[in-house]
Order: sequence, then C-alpha cells, then structure tokens
Amino acid sequence: MADIPENLSQLGTLLNKHPNLYVDMSSRVPELGRQPFTAREFFIQYQDRILFGTDGGYALDENGLWPVERYFRTNFEFLETTNEYFEYPLWGINKQGRWRVYGIKLPNKVLEKIYHDNAKILLN
Repeated sequence: MADIPENLSQLGTLLNKHPNLYVDMSSRVPELGRQPFTAREFFIQYQDRILFGTDGGYALDENGLWPVERYFRTNFEFLETTNEYFEYPLWGINKQGRWRVYGIKLPNKVLEKIYHDNAKILLN
C-alpha cells in the first residue's frame, strides 16, 4: 500500500496520478482493518491495481500460535468476511499494536482480481 495504508486518500491520489502504479497489501491488514468502510471502498475502486501479498509467508511466535493456516486464514477473514474485532495476522508478535480489526467482505469479482487476475496480468 505504498507504505501509506493509514491514508488511503493520499494513496488514491498517487494511483490516479500514476496509471502504472500497482500496490500490494503485504503486512497492512492492521492498518486497513481499523478503517473497514474506507478500505472496502478503496479496494473496490482500485480493484485492478491491488495485489494480495503477505510479506514473506508466516511466522511463529514462541508458543507456535501462528502456523501458516492461521496466518492465511486471518488474511482471508479480513478480505472475505464482515467479522468484527478479530486478531490481524501476527497480532501480538510484531510491534504494530494490540488493537483488533474488521473484515471488509469484498465481492467475489474483486477477490479474484486481488488474489490472482491482477498478478497474472502483470506477470503476463
């Protein structure tokens, strides 16, 4: 999200100004999930320019609480549901805070683009 996920208005301005700019959502669910209404509108508006990403896969804390299944499940929960107040990926492991996030329940057409189609277009 161009390292400005807290300011989607500014990011939208950059995307509008630079038609070849694409962004990914790697490690940005903590910020995006605290502004679910704005994030949902943004993802729908720029659905052709956003890629799914996780910033390296997954990590485990010392208690093994974030296996790969849980890590990806929370990313999918953010994108695919309207669940409220859940832990974001790697909650408590990194130094991003201990707030909770909310899902943005994107339409299937948008999810297909973010998960697959946009990368396929870029990678040709």
